[in-house]
Amino acid sequence: MLTKAVRKLGNKILLLIAVIAWTACSSDLVREDTLSDKGCTLIVDAFKSQATDTRALNPDGNKIVATWSMDDHVTVLNANNAEIGSMTPTWIDGNHAKLKTKLNSSIHLNTGDQLTLVFPRTGRDYTGQKGTLADIATNYDYATASVEVKYADESFVSTTDADFKNQQAIVRFKLTDRNDQPINVSSLTIAADGLRQNTSTNGAITITPTVATDEIYAALSGLNGIVTLSATVGDRTYSYTTTGAKEFANSKFYMVKAKMKKNPAAYPEPLTLECNDNHGCLITVLNSSNLEYSIDGGTTWEPYYDRIELQNIGDKVSFRGTWSTRDTGSSSRTKFDCEGLCFIYGNIMSLLDKENYATMTELPYDYTFSNLFEGNENITHTAGKDLVLPATTLREGCYSHLFSGCLNLNYVKCLATTNIDAELCTYNWLYNAGRTILDNDGKCTFVKSADATFNWPRSDSGIPVGWDVKTE
Repeated sequence: MLTKAVRKLGNKILLLIAVIAWTACSSDLVREDTLSDKGCTLIVDAFKSQATDTRALNPDGNKIVATWSMDDHVTVLNANNAEIGSMTPTWIDGNHAKLKTKLNSSIHLNTGDQLTLVFPRTGRDYTGQKGTLADIATNYDYATASVEVKYADESFVSTTDADFKNQQAIVRFKLTDRNDQPINVSSLTIAADGLRQNTSTNGAITITPTVATDEIYAALSGLNGIVTLSATVGDRTYSYTTTGAKEFANSKFYMVKAKMKKNPAAYPEPLTLECNDNHGCLITVLNSSNLEYSIDGGTTWEPYYDRIELQNIGDKVSFRGTWSTRDTGSSSRTKFDCEGLCFIYGNIMSLLDKENYATMTELPYDYTFSNLFEGNENITHTAGKDLVLPATTLREGCYSHLFSGCLNLNYVKCLATTNIDAELCTYNWLYNAGRTILDNDGKCTFVKSADATFNWPRSDSGIPVGWDVKTE
């Protein structure tokens, strides 16, 4: 049985490995010398798993061992599940303890009566876990034992030995990213068929460690099926799903190494141009269909037909759409033009899927955004408003000439992680981009994904020379 302290793990890390079930020993009992004449004294020899020399739940190789504590409490239930007493140790020796309680004088036990011993309390609730063995030992180490009365008189009752069986599995989750690097999570949610939150309710369990960590211990009961893990790391989330159904048996210890996938960040701001010119700005979109615009921050959307005039500094227009290959093909590609100084920011994917763009990471077509802002000398970045290209996998020509000639553009966030070798995917996409800024000793910033599997070249077809590079 697992008690109140800390468990030791071994180095064997398999997806799910079960270890030995808990064992019990027998010993003869010696009657206590001092007995009250009011009510009888119940004495039970009780056993947990292998003994250790400390009060603990300790990982030991590929198993967990446990010991008794003098402040442990064990509830006694009769055959009708009525509580008749609470036992505490009179002495302990590692995994072996002698438990004792004084029963009320109205309670009478006979030889052959069946009793159930429950530790540490009746009822079970697995919510609120902190992810450590010490927390499990103190709050979630539910175990029961069945004993039979073998001797009873008016002052003394003894039983068969109590072999406590845990009512949950203990699972150690070791969490890494797809590159096998540890991720320190601030919460981990475990979901699976049959997983028990408490005695009467099934559902997901969320574990919240006191300090972010890549190693989470969980007490889990009833789990039998596909296991889904969801983790929070800073402002990002990660997920993991087993390839098949898993079962965590009670009284066993499992070690799970989960390579978790970083979920796409949400970028809900649609592509937006904001006027920064005292003379106003004129926004034109060429060769576009299925495009909508909003001039009030996205409350009202209208079909785009003609140029949009922004008269004052701070006026802005946002765009969203459902482009087809016609809009992104090799000829008559869609292009934006801004007359007057404009800030540009938001999620470029809003042009592709007006409903689901916030977490969209796939480009549906080749040459998706090629030439989109080519030659716009007036667009630039404003603090706190990022221009985001969230696509993770690049495609043929997808960004070619995208910002070519944007002399005042000084910020791009491109979260591509794979396929930089796709033909012409970033060909001259930042040719002369930010040139006016750099010539005036200003700063241009390129933000790249930490998950990128390639090195960006330093060129107009990669990250231009002179641009600072940051990692998201």
